[in-house]
Amino acid sequence: MRRVAYPGCGLKIKGLPSSSGKRQLADTQAWLLARWARRLSRQEDVEVCHTSRGKLFRSVEMAVEWGHAHQELSAVSAISIDEVAWRRGSRFPTPVYRIDEACRRLLWAGEQRRVKRLLGFFLWFGAELRFICPHMWRTYLTAIANKAAGASHVLDRFHIMAKISKALDEVRAQESNVLSAKGNEPCGSEPRARSLLAPSRDSSTRPN
Repeated sequence: MRRVAYPGCGLKIKGLPSSSGKRQLADTQAWLLARWARRLSRQEDVEVCHTSRGKLFRSVEMAVEWGHAHQELSAVSAISIDEVAWRRGSRFPTPVYRIDEACRRLLWAGEQRRVKRLLGFFLWFGAELRFICPHMWRTYLTAIANKAAGASHVLDRFHIMAKISKALDEVRAQESNVLSAKGNEPCGSEPRARSLLAPSRDSSTRPN
């Protein structure tokens, strides 16, 4: 819609067939900006297309809303929930990816890593899931237990090794405290990396 001042009849509101709602951009131009936003940075897109950041933001928002309204979610059976560091401070948005063999792409993104925010994704998603590869953050696990308790959890190698390393450190610390209380030399005095090696790979035990 656009307001037009006619000399004879004054100010009138006229609808533009090539524009949606109250946007000042034509739909074709908005889609062009949204497509270039996938390849260029925000500042480069503004300079190349001779537009403003506000118009670029509204164009990308239009494309995202159209994608949410027309995408088919019934075929999604496996997702991944992660966190990313954004700017400075404790800012961790929550992206959710589709990780099916046929298609891998971003499905949804939340501003914070809170239970309420992730519950909003499950409310929007609505379909039943078979597999979830979650980040081992407690809030994520709480939301998954409430909305997708029947899905199988798939842990990636990074989180498995992180849990193993944490458990190993706790056991070594407990054993060292017990030996120190008995007056013996703690077993944790050797380098931590050597205790993780298999006997066949430990050079200190090999004959010269």
